[in-house]
Amino acid sequence: MSRGLDELLRAGLIFPVKVDLGPRRMPHRILYVSKDFGEWATTLSSDRRSKALQSERDELNTIFGEFIAGKKLANVLLDVNPPAGEGIKKLKTTSFRLWGWAHASQTLVLVLGARKADLASKAIREGSMGRRARDLRNAMGVREVASGTWYELFPARD
Repeated sequence: MSRGLDELLRAGLIFPVKVDLGPRRMPHRILYVSKDFGEWATTLSSDRRSKALQSERDELNTIFGEFIAGKKLANVLLDVNPPAGEGIKKLKTTSFRLWGWAHASQTLVLVLGARKADLASKAIREGSMGRRARDLRNAMGVREVASGTWYELFPARD
């Protein structure tokens, strides 16, 4: 039997992401991150980068806000292959690649993150990240995930 979100929350394996959407935006999606993802996110810099408008942490918070607000995800959220048919999704930002799965429609759980620069320098092999995300999900006891393409699972609400 597969573990549900409530069990994962009670066990401290995942945490809800809370962002300030501002006065005119409403949440349309739910985003969770794993403990490992949270630890990775704490390594991100809060200092503004040269040639960048935002710090790494601000960029991550911005994409989280856009996701939760229900913005369109065309060319940003992709199915991961390999592993084919495992339901792993990759969320792309300007500087990051984030892996997880859709637990239900409009609900995403992120378990892995990497800087795009680390992937480009081959410090991290992008091809292995989908399998690692699947293995982390399986280690949490999650066997059943929402199936469908990203545009079926995460329709835009804006």
